[in-house]
Amino acid sequence: MLELMKKYYEQEQEIRRAYDAADDQNDEAGKVAAREAYHTWKDRAIAEGEDFWRIFKMYENAQDRGNEYIDLHDNIWDKDVAHLIERLRKAGIRKFTSSSTWSSMVGTAWLFVQNGCKLEGMTEINGTCTAFMSDEYERVPAFVFSIT
Repeated sequence: MLELMKKYYEQEQEIRRAYDAADDQNDEAGKVAAREAYHTWKDRAIAEGEDFWRIFKMYENAQDRGNEYIDLHDNIWDKDVAHLIERLRKAGIRKFTSSSTWSSMVGTAWLFVQNGCKLEGMTEINGTCTAFMSDEYERVPAFVFSIT
């Protein structure tokens, strides 16, 4: 599934480049064509299944921010951890980060470990926000987990 996500990501980037080029040239027909291509692309991606789409959006987010691994930066409900790890495993994701600052993160990390993950350490990644008056993402600390 990871190779499929890479393929869909590159297709999406091609569509975005086509739209930007049309926008630069004030080409309304080109922009409409790019929008239509995007909707067709999105419908195909969603048709791959709910699990694929959810993990793809995580992958897309990591790629857009320039991060090596997908990052779980939001609160994750305890009841969702097992299913999430299983989906990541099936998708071929072998490592991920978690930059969540929720107070429950220590408990969530423990649930990751109980569901076959190993806490490998910490790193710094590009966060979800850009630094003030900059196009650069703020750097944030994150736990690194591997999935066994």
